Amino acid sequence: MSIPFIPQAFNTMLANFMNVLAGGFDKPINADENSPFTALGEAATANDSYLQGLALQIALAARLDTSTGSDLDTYVQQFTPPFSGRIQAVTASTAPVSPTTLQADATANYLWVASIAQLVLGQSLTVAKNGYSGTTTIAAIQPTTTLTTAANQGDTTLNLTSTNGMFVNASLTLVDGSYSATVTITAVNSGNVTIQALTGDVSHTYATATTVVTLNNVLQINPFTFASGSSLANLTQNATVTATTLITGLMFSRKTSDGSSPTIPVGYVVQTSTGIQFSVIADATNANYSSVLQAYAMPSTATVLYVSAQCTVAGSSGNVVANTLTVLPTPLNGIDAVTNPYSVTNGADAETDTALIARFKLFISSLTAGTILAVESAVAGAASGVQYKVLENVASDGVTVQDGHFTVIASDGNGVLSTSLYNAVWNAVNAVRPLTSLFNVVPPSLVTSSIEYTLSYDTVNYAKADVQTAVQNAVFNNFTNQAPGVTVTFSSLLKLALDTPGVLDVLSLTVNGNGFTKAFSTAISTPAAPAVAAVGTAGSTSYTYYIVAYDSTGARTQVSAATTITTGNATLSGSNYNQVSWTSPTGAAYIDVLRGDTGHVIEQKLPATTTSIDDTGLVAEVYAEPPFTLIGNGPADITAGALQLIRPPLASITVN
Repeated sequence: MSIPFIPQAFNTMLANFMNVLAGGFDKPINADENSPFTALGEAATANDSYLQGLALQIALAARLDTSTGSDLDTYVQQFTPPFSGRIQAVTASTAPVSPTTLQADATANYLWVASIAQLVLGQSLTVAKNGYSGTTTIAAIQPTTTLTTAANQGDTTLNLTSTNGMFVNASLTLVDGSYSATVTITAVNSGNVTIQALTGDVSHTYATATTVVTLNNVLQINPFTFASGSSLANLTQNATVTATTLITGLMFSRKTSDGSSPTIPVGYVVQTSTGIQFSVIADATNANYSSVLQAYAMPSTATVLYVSAQCTVAGSSGNVVANTLTVLPTPLNGIDAVTNPYSVTNGADAETDTALIARFKLFISSLTAGTILAVESAVAGAASGVQYKVLENVASDGVTVQDGHFTVIASDGNGVLSTSLYNAVWNAVNAVRPLTSLFNVVPPSLVTSSIEYTLSYDTVNYAKADVQTAVQNAVFNNFTNQAPGVTVTFSSLLKLALDTPGVLDVLSLTVNGNGFTKAFSTAISTPAAPAVAAVGTAGSTSYTYYIVAYDSTGARTQVSAATTITTGNATLSGSNYNQVSWTSPTGAAYIDVLRGDTGHVIEQKLPATTTSIDDTGLVAEVYAEPPFTLIGNGPADITAGALQLIRPPLASITVN
């Protein structure tokens, strides 16, 4: 039997369609001569729910295929039970960042921690080791002192105003005008510290009165409150430090704390180099925010201040990678710089017509409440950007079997289940859950990890800092918006770095202390970049060279920095060649010469007494990788249980 579709009867059919959705399945709807319901009912089955459903699908598809924009919005919001409607755009904002667990050495007033990147002034800390613990708050981050006598290149002792907060193996940075140098402490003495020889870009005598010494990764802390039976003696070395409060926002900074308290007013705008703007917003939970001033005040002893901010335009255009909000369009008194230490990822565009139609169809399919489709549809419509996972017949711990109970794992994409999001998800799920069933809405438990890379990079075309930032962002973004229960593989972390522009090689990678390193010589230093000169008829062809040295055991160094010339002859020969010369490191036995990139060699195992070669068009061969040495248990994945969400780690990245 053919089924005619009469457009003139559409409005009547739509009215009947809405009535059926409202529960009127027992209502005769075959009285309209020009309706497709009539055609379906000619066999005296007009009240058959299945046939009615077919007609409803025809009507629904016809209308959805021709509706767009506001017309579509009006259409999908007129049904009973109600559909939530189009998900609106979400303004990107600086979201709380979960604290990372750090290792630290402690004194009564200072902590030397593995990183300060997720710590702020006034933040509460718990310091623990072997069952002992104490709590404290941060009074100052990376405090400073000054020299009492001049320091010169090559010095191994620094005389200081104070040695408080100095730890053996910690580093100090000395800054005097545009000159700076970083040194490692080898001993702490009365009134001075012993250091590795002062090098870096120091090329003058420091003036005592203007030299600032920064204690890197050191926190000045307020007095400890110890747990029963605990004392400072239990926590002095390799204790675990966990921040018990979250941080959020833009980081405004100044070079030194001068006793003043500069303010950041609500409404102040910062931007990226491409013009994406963020505006400072009020945050009553921030200890440095004043509702009276309508501004954040930097404590007089601090050099950094975190404030909350949001993009001035709603949508995904406000999602920016770390360290890109760095432009101060108008000067701020007492403030030298601004940045966003972490990527902003929670901006979302308004739902497209296509996505809205797909979700509406899921809603229609789920109207027989109690199915997993109904639950998932309810959660998806509870809030924009909600991440979720539904576990059937599982208790709230995500592991124990519990018939008749289901668990909804939900968060905002940053691993946070706020009270408002919890209420929205719970109410949405409760409206569609099966009768007598039990459920719970829980946040994912956050899994933090420590990732450490050592990389080599293209020194000709990339800046070291840019490569380091790019890998940091790649790692962070890989973990952002990840679903609970997903394992991150070691190989994927290796690929993240290798796929980053400018990275030549991963020299070592560890995840929570397990991984590998390439076995380089520790007996000799990495050679300096070679000198290269075009001999004969010059040209305009570029050539790049590197040097590698070997010690007496056959272990090789890392590849030297590159030297590139742009005046080489296009065809190298005995009369038109490039002369490559170098200085062999002390103790070296052999030398390799690489050309083009670090993966191709033109001379191998030259005696270290050789100081130059002529590249007359020597054939480049593939250069073998150095052997690997396993660290800890070797390469290891970051695993996550059913309720666990792996958070973006703070990756330690060394670029050589």
